[in-house]
Amino acid sequence: MKKYCKCGCGKEIAKNRTFIHGHNSRGSHMAEKTKLAHSLRMKENNPSCNPIIREKINKTMKERGHCLASSLRMKENNPMMNPLTVQKATKNRIKNGFCIRASKRMKENNPMKNPNFSEKAKKSWRKKVLKIWHSDPTKTPNWKGGIAIEEYCDAWADKEFKNDIKIRDKNHCMNPKCKKISKKMAIHHIDYNKQNCHPKNLITLCFSCNAIANGNREKWESFYNKIIEEKYYYE
Repeated sequence: MKKYCKCGCGKEIAKNRTFIHGHNSRGSHMAEKTKLAHSLRMKENNPSCNPIIREKINKTMKERGHCLASSLRMKENNPMMNPLTVQKATKNRIKNGFCIRASKRMKENNPMKNPNFSEKAKKSWRKKVLKIWHSDPTKTPNWKGGIAIEEYCDAWADKEFKNDIKIRDKNHCMNPKCKKISKKMAIHHIDYNKQNCHPKNLITLCFSCNAIANGNREKWESFYNKIIEEKYYYE
C-alpha cells in the first residue's frame, strides 16, 4: 500500500514517515492555535512588518541613493526617455513605410493637397476666405445669423437636467454611424433652437458627431428626429 503525506500535497512518502521533510506545518491537520503562532512568528521575523525597522531601512536607502539609482534605471530602460532609442524607432518606421502611408492618406483626404486642385486655385481660394473672414464674417458659407451668441433656455443651466438626458440615452452617442473618435458626450439641439429644451428636441452625441451636425443641418435634423421618434414616444 502506498503512503501519502498527511499535509495533503499528494506526494508519496516512506512507510516509516508521516510527512515529507518541511511539510509538517502545512495542511488542515494543523490546529488554529499553531497556525496563529506560526503567522505571528513570521510577522516578527519579517522586517517590513515592524515600523521601526522599516523607517531605518528607508533612511539607509535614501542615504545611499538607492531611490535615485532605481529612478535612473527606470529612465534608462524606458525607450521614450532615451533619445537614441527614439531615433531608432523613427528610422524603423520610415524604413517600413509607415510615415509615407500616413502622409498619402492625409493628402488623399485633404482637398488642398489634391493634384486636381491647381496652385492658382488654392491661392485664390485662400485669399478670398481670409478677406471675407476678416472683413465681414456674415459672408462665409457657415454663417447662420449669429446663432452662437444666442442664449439657452432656463433649464439648460441645470446640470441634473442634462444628466437625465444622458442617462436616458445610456450615456453613449446616439448616432448609429458614429466612428467613436471621441469619448466625451454632449447634448445636441435637434432643431438648432437653443430655447427649445424639450427632451424630444435633445439627443446625446459625442463631440465629433456634434461638430459634424453643424453642417448640412436639414439632413441631420430629420435624421436625429427619426431616431428619437423610433426609440422614445413623446407627445
